[in-house]
Amino acid sequence: MRRTDLLKHVFSNYRRPFTNPCSKEYAGLVSYRAGKSQARSQAAIILLFAHHMLDPTLEMEIHNPEMSQYMAYADDRMCPIFGGYNNMEVNLPWVLHVINFFRSHFLLPYLGTMWATYTSLDSRQRPRGPDSDLVNGARPIGRRWNGTYSYLDRHDVLDIRSAGPDSGSLFDDRNLDKGDKSIQKLVIDFPESFATDWPEGFEQILHSLREPSPRRTRAQHRGGIPELETKSMREASRRFIGTGYDDEDFFSQGFLNPLPSQNGVPGFQRITMMKYFEDGNPFEDALWAYEGVVLPGSKIIVGRWWSYQPQEPENFVRIIRIAVHFTRLMLT
Repeated sequence: MRRTDLLKHVFSNYRRPFTNPCSKEYAGLVSYRAGKSQARSQAAIILLFAHHMLDPTLEMEIHNPEMSQYMAYADDRMCPIFGGYNNMEVNLPWVLHVINFFRSHFLLPYLGTMWATYTSLDSRQRPRGPDSDLVNGARPIGRRWNGTYSYLDRHDVLDIRSAGPDSGSLFDDRNLDKGDKSIQKLVIDFPESFATDWPEGFEQILHSLREPSPRRTRAQHRGGIPELETKSMREASRRFIGTGYDDEDFFSQGFLNPLPSQNGVPGFQRITMMKYFEDGNPFEDALWAYEGVVLPGSKIIVGRWWSYQPQEPENFVRIIRIAVHFTRLMLT
């Protein structure tokens, strides 16, 4: 990929191969089967090399960061991460845009954000590629993760969405200029048993265990997940708990859900979790919900955080935190 024009072709021609995935017609991903299948296949293949895109030792040009920023902050209700039949198709172009978005902050020193912090990380602390065969199913992922997130002030969210993908403007991303504090740590575990049941309130927000509908057509059957032929979503998923630090200590609970191959590429998983704090009522107060996709190889996760509001007005502008996480190895 280093000595090819693949990334230049993809990111300089997004409006054609990657037609704006955040339009109304995208909301259900109904058009993926036809005109956008080539875009999905292209994105799926490139995402296999996402760790190379984030490698500071590979001097590859970064293309169209303005459009990737616009896509990253799209309304999550108009531009979901998952859609299609049973919400098991990944919005691959959006995921690739988010990788490109963070790539610009990690690798472009003139932005004055994360270049110094990211490039100073030991290679064992940065994104790595798959180290085993790619297979489908909800499988345990690495235990220790580095991560960061970015957000815009509410007025900038409105401005970037109204400006459109061709504005050529870069807005000031928040949280990426704090030096080492821009990188959060997350440790997750997959215990054999849990002290408490999965909170019903979390399920109502995250839909972590939503059961798929019965398949009705050959095409839908081909896109299915073998485990779900004989198991419920709860049985086919992997529950986890986590701890981390982001200005203060937090706790998390969540699930990994199996996904079918995406345009022929296996190894994707859906991840949902709730971040909460010890103070007050931990299962109701100051909740941060998360939905994302584990890329093949289980070394990189891309997704969104949002602050849960129990009575959110219909036109409420959510402050979305765009996030990327990558496994880290223990340094000896």
